[in-house]
Amino acid sequence: MALSKVLAERLFTHETLVHAISGAAGATVAMSLFYPLDTIRSRLQVEEGRESKSIVEMLRDIMESEGFEGIYRGLSPVLQSLWCSNFVYFYSFHGLRAVFSTDRGHSAGRDLMLATIAGVINVIVTTPMWVVNTRMKMQGAIAQYGPHDQENQSANYKFRSLLDGLITIYREEGVHALWSSTLPSLILVSNPSIQFMVYEALKRRCETLGIALSAGTAFSLGAISKCIATVLTYPLQVVDYRDTHFSTPIKEQRECGACWAFAPTEVMEAMRFGFRSAKVEKIAKSLSVQHLIDCSGVSYGCKGGDVCDAMDYLIATDYQFVLEADYLPYSAVKHSTCQRQVTPSANITIGQSTCEDFSKSEGNNRTNSLLSFIAYHGPVVASVDATVWKDYLGGIIRYNCDAGPKNHAVVIAGYNLTHSPPYYIVRNSWGRSFGDNGYMYIATGRNLCGIADKITLLYPKYN
Repeated sequence: MALSKVLAERLFTHETLVHAISGAAGATVAMSLFYPLDTIRSRLQVEEGRESKSIVEMLRDIMESEGFEGIYRGLSPVLQSLWCSNFVYFYSFHGLRAVFSTDRGHSAGRDLMLATIAGVINVIVTTPMWVVNTRMKMQGAIAQYGPHDQENQSANYKFRSLLDGLITIYREEGVHALWSSTLPSLILVSNPSIQFMVYEALKRRCETLGIALSAGTAFSLGAISKCIATVLTYPLQVVDYRDTHFSTPIKEQRECGACWAFAPTEVMEAMRFGFRSAKVEKIAKSLSVQHLIDCSGVSYGCKGGDVCDAMDYLIATDYQFVLEADYLPYSAVKHSTCQRQVTPSANITIGQSTCEDFSKSEGNNRTNSLLSFIAYHGPVVASVDATVWKDYLGGIIRYNCDAGPKNHAVVIAGYNLTHSPPYYIVRNSWGRSFGDNGYMYIATGRNLCGIADKITLLYPKYN
């Protein structure tokens, strides 16, 4: 009874309601002013085949092809969702702040905790709205360039309203599609949480110094806190394992079709010398691919093979990796017998491997799952259709790379979600002359080259 009374007195108050309405109204006004820029950003992330253009050129192109409506397409549901999102966030934060207030006042740590909780509540409640908004914003692009997923019926359907979009996606794709971007959103909850904590701390400092909190001062504090939050959370948006601790020099398999051996070996190198190693060495050392081909017992050799089957065999036989320096140099052939018996020097085996098949998953779920694996697990092996890669000269692959039969294995060494379009960082085994010093970049979100169809996670076991 006492708890319900506290909640009624502190959580449901006029002051909390005013904070929530003010925050929602401010965000709505700001979005209304800058919505055309957000439309351009969204188009750049998903449209393929466009040459690089300035913001003015993009605005002109959209207005010529779609009219004035094009740059404000989907504004109404966005404002509805934004209003709801900010109302939920600010009400949750200030309501929780009132419930957990003490005589000692507020602290930065408590503000961070409460802002994080409010952010999680906001993401869970409003994610379906943002899923619909993103699709509505792109309806003009889909009509002009064609749907990204011909099998997805809702890709061809033009939503009439936010409610219509929610109902249609639920009916055509299931409830999971409405929360398809929840994980990345939860990962990035820390950004507004830190921003709000810093803002409150700066505001209290101004009050202590007797500085009046005018509209200009509040704007400056908000800008400063946003910059600090962005700098601190940038690593969540950009994951790159090409650091010296994690990666060895790019390898070249040459005419030998042993990508099944190269990709897992390179992942194990990253695990041993960096990402999951308790003792990080200054320079990562290469493991012997030639030893894996000659001595592991896997029969594929240079004729290609299935990564998952190969890893299952290595686990069953407790294959021990050796350092490249302790075996013969790579020769691009499989010897009939193990050429040299050596004592396993890497002190590492594959403790467990997990093969994730996302080929039947809906696009957003597939991408979200892959991003979370890379962020929390480390580099992963991807089976891809590399048929057109021989023509790759650099840049981000954004089109003309079908998800056909898998004929190559590579390492996904990270991603960058701040770029437009966001992309995966892919480590290949075709030498440094390929792509960007052996690496290439593939846009996220459309399963280009089948990169998000079949993923292999390797878990090392240290001896």
